[in-house]
Amino acid sequence: MGASCMLNLRCGHIIPKGCPIEVLAYFLHRDEEVFPDPEKFDPERFSPENVLKIPEYAYIPFSAGPRNCIDEDQNTQ
Repeated sequence: MGASCMLNLRCGHIIPKGCPIEVLAYFLHRDEEVFPDPEKFDPERFSPENVLKIPEYAYIPFSAGPRNCIDEDQNTQ
């Protein structure tokens, strides 16, 4: 997913406003701090009690923010 930084951002580095950025979901979804043993098939990661432990944008299967999955509300009911 590509975008432009909307403001000056500090996250270990300074990313200036207007700088193009890429979010690589492949690597985001394999962060071992959030998903221990990320290559293992483990449906329990998304059980109701475990899903509360996943940070808001650590798992984005259909994007995130204003351009998120258009049917997201229907999928969670």
